[in-house]
Amino acid sequence: MKTNPEEESDAESSEELEAEKLSSASSDAASDAEDVFKLAVADEHTLPGEYKTLFLYRWQKAATELMYNHLRSDLTLPLDPTDKHKSEVWKNVDDGVVLPTWHCGFKGCTVTSADSASHSTGSHEFGLWQHIWGIGGHRDILDRILTKYSLVEKFYSKEEAAFTLVNQAYLAIEGESCPVVGLSTDRRALQHLGEVFFEKNVEVLLCFICSCKHIHHKGFDKLGKPLEKGTIAYRSGVDSVLKDILCKGSHTKSWTFNLSMKRFKNVFGAAVKCDPFLQDDVFEWKRKVQDRRGDDEALCCPEDVIRSEECMHDDVTVCSNCCIPICHECWNLAKNNDQIPKALANDNVISYADPFIVAEKVTWLEATIAAPVFSGLVTYYIEGDPGDKHNLMQVPVGHTQKSWGVRGNLFSFLLPWDKVLQQLFEKIEDGDLQDWPLSPDVVRQVVRVSFTRGPESLLSKFKELHVRSWVVKKLAHIYIEHRVQDLANRPGVLTIHTYEGCASVASSLKQHADRRIDRLYPSAQHNSDLGTLLPGLAEIVQGQRETTRTMETPPESNFDLKQSTMHDNPQSPHQLFEHVRPSIVTDEGESSGTYAPEVVLEQGLSNVANMTVRMSNQFEDQFVSKYMPRIFPWALNYDCGGPEFPALFENWDELMTNQNDLLARGIQQRWRKLAGEAVLVPGDYARMLSTRPKMQVSIE
Repeated sequence: MKTNPEEESDAESSEELEAEKLSSASSDAASDAEDVFKLAVADEHTLPGEYKTLFLYRWQKAATELMYNHLRSDLTLPLDPTDKHKSEVWKNVDDGVVLPTWHCGFKGCTVTSADSASHSTGSHEFGLWQHIWGIGGHRDILDRILTKYSLVEKFYSKEEAAFTLVNQAYLAIEGESCPVVGLSTDRRALQHLGEVFFEKNVEVLLCFICSCKHIHHKGFDKLGKPLEKGTIAYRSGVDSVLKDILCKGSHTKSWTFNLSMKRFKNVFGAAVKCDPFLQDDVFEWKRKVQDRRGDDEALCCPEDVIRSEECMHDDVTVCSNCCIPICHECWNLAKNNDQIPKALANDNVISYADPFIVAEKVTWLEATIAAPVFSGLVTYYIEGDPGDKHNLMQVPVGHTQKSWGVRGNLFSFLLPWDKVLQQLFEKIEDGDLQDWPLSPDVVRQVVRVSFTRGPESLLSKFKELHVRSWVVKKLAHIYIEHRVQDLANRPGVLTIHTYEGCASVASSLKQHADRRIDRLYPSAQHNSDLGTLLPGLAEIVQGQRETTRTMETPPESNFDLKQSTMHDNPQSPHQLFEHVRPSIVTDEGESSGTYAPEVVLEQGLSNVANMTVRMSNQFEDQFVSKYMPRIFPWALNYDCGGPEFPALFENWDELMTNQNDLLARGIQQRWRKLAGEAVLVPGDYARMLSTRPKMQVSIE
């Protein structure tokens, strides 16, 4: 077939012109925005056959058919039982009428929870689905649609497919309208909540392996069937995984690193040697394991372990028949024979806080005086009545009852660790405790009080600013008892021991602390049950008030006192100062107060050269060995490394022989992990501490 070259040339020119027009139209900045409003669903007859076979298209068509042909348009409310035609919905939701916990959304169906005995199971999901998928429900409709669009696959059941189809159709209908809400719907929502969250069903359990708190409750799955929920569950069974974890040789690695008391004492035991609850004959933090070979015991938290009817052992033994709470994280690692970084046996033992702290309502100020190192952060309550949103300084140590937060932005600064470590070395490594407990002069720099109104005498009304000398003494003794193994050979401590001359180092340190407290906080004023205001604090506040009053009325400057010129011009120069009494002679008037402070600051900063502020979006890991336990000695009784410690599960005796290898792997020498020394690092360790009981107090 022959073609005309001229016709081909004309056709090509026409196509080029059309392309140019399209290009010029698309170059308009608003053309894309206009195209958005021209989007529309393509007609079904225009879709290619291959597209219609896609599973998403088939699911969409099935949900659309169920939605428009079989379901009501107002699904969230039941049909009006007084309507004879069974077509009107009950919309009087403002009267607080009790609605059924579930109702059917299929057209013409009036079945509700009141008509079904399945509601006795306690789950509205179960009752609704049993009606839809059960005998006498709407299973035939769902079967027909599933078959029509070939929605059932081998990797899920027909019931799963039907449930998905119903939910997709319900979702599409509810998205097309705004639900009607009121007192009645609120009552129904509370009924749904009450199916799971009631007193006997929700509890907090401590994990057997990591001792972290977790919420445990029984709930229901998507089909309404009973299901264990929460982040922890009871594990039991003679032939279960629990028996393998506790007794079988196939899980030797998991046992050794996650539960073995023998390994813990060999590697980390020196740091907790004096803890009364970790002695050989005490079973507060350990249990014997039935059917396990050898003499090893489990380092654990047995607080919530429950013996079953099949258990024939004593109270200090556990077996696979026991109901043992283990959190999901520890369970998944243990059953795979993996190591659990946050397990108690991996240097995460803190033990109990002393009951004295709770019994005597120790304040933050008293705990700070008795601590050898100070580090503070201002926190506030952020919930409750306006009167409850106060500084946590007013709350006894360990008695926080509500959520709290920090005011301001969160930053991570590179601290001057040379100075910090030098001071820490003097206090801890050298044992320089001559200036401990803290003197009032130092404490007044820690606690700053400012009054905006009212007399200074009001200070005596604030109990959180009072100091009880007998409380500070007891806190100092607690610190000494926990740390005496670590402090005994320090040069500064030995100096104190030589000076005091007591029978033991601990006795000398206690006598030194008592002498210093009696001198700085005399018993005559501070030994009562209520204590007395921190010495010197009232004088500081009074001085601040006087300074504030002085700043509010600034003195007049020489510029303001400059003498004015007389109205009449002098007739001759020698008559210039006649009838004028000189008051002061200055070279020039002052400019003080002429400009606003922010203007002066702006001009001053503009003259500062080479000011560089380094910023980054990464937080700095700066926690160092022995720092955290020293600033919180009443909470962190012993040094512990934490679950994120570098090379946590390696052989540290061999690792420490090659310092170059340590530095190459980012493990600095100050991060040495020995039996009595360990570093705290953030991350998992902070999360672990946040889920430990807020105040673990030993109870006889």
